[in-house]
Amino acid sequence: MGLKVGAVNSGRDNPNKILSPGVVAKYYKIEQDYEVKNAPEILNLANAFFNKRELPKNVNVLFVKERTNVEINYPAYIDRPVLLVSDIFKKVISMYHKDYVCQTVVLTEQSSGNQNVYWHIRVPEVDCLSAKSVIGHDQLVKKAVIDEAKAQDRSFIKISNNIQSIYVVRLDLLESALRRDLCGFTLEELESE
Repeated sequence: MGLKVGAVNSGRDNPNKILSPGVVAKYYKIEQDYEVKNAPEILNLANAFFNKRELPKNVNVLFVKERTNVEINYPAYIDRPVLLVSDIFKKVISMYHKDYVCQTVVLTEQSSGNQNVYWHIRVPEVDCLSAKSVIGHDQLVKKAVIDEAKAQDRSFIKISNNIQSIYVVRLDLLESALRRDLCGFTLEELESE
């Protein structure tokens, strides 16, 4: 079961508790919380970029779909169609990984002119799944178990998989993000060895 971080109720008995009793998970799968209402819908990215989940280097402005009489709710973490993180989340990631390439992207509401700064981070793909991971016949990861030696000392990685984009955060980076009240993402405990 995952944990939602944000205004949406996680459904757990104790929303402040992110670990199962007696377990200290080191890694978490992080995803955008798709139950956040009125999240931005990015308009001007071609389908060619959806699969690679990378943003062309010359793209710095993305337009979002506007809705009449509805304020857009900008979460700290967006993972579709490309990975984008808020300015504060980027600062947290940079504390741990100054070497990650970050590209400024401005999400723009064209008619109102409202703009929000986000960052596209080129997170390294790491072949860090242990032999205990479960991969389906369709090559989708059914159960991810992180091999800590392969993950090295990275606290934000993308699991190397041609079919899925699975982003993983380590507990130290996650705690830093949560202390800054970042929200709009879900977390799922991952086993590691």
